[in-house]
Amino acid sequence: MIEAPLHVPAEIRRHGGDPLSPRWFRLAIAISEESVLLRSPVPESLREGPIAIALHLPEDRDPQEAEQNPELAGPLSLTGTADEVIVDRGQETERAEPRLLHLHGVPESTRDRIRRYVQVRLASEQSAG
Repeated sequence: MIEAPLHVPAEIRRHGGDPLSPRWFRLAIAISEESVLLRSPVPESLREGPIAIALHLPEDRDPQEAEQNPELAGPLSLTGTADEVIVDRGQETERAEPRLLHLHGVPESTRDRIRRYVQVRLASEQSAG
């Protein structure tokens, strides 16, 4: 899995729930075609079952273009499930926290947008380093 750094807010909520159901915001710190990594854990109430995830990629175009062609711009609407990652590995505070969201049923157009972002971001890091 090739992932790229990302630092954007992600809205998370119970997938398929009432649109007025509670929502939370977490900082997304990495993305790949298979997952989104959060900086902090998902709330206890979202740890089991599908999670709706909405976020913008830094490359997103202006809102008018998103209205005209939502496959190329606008927020990503994703579905995932929470999984644990080890935090503070090798330290006294080492622990497992549900910060990794495994993505499911991602449309090909959305996969293309994520893939393009990852490629561009990693290429720019290589040329800068």
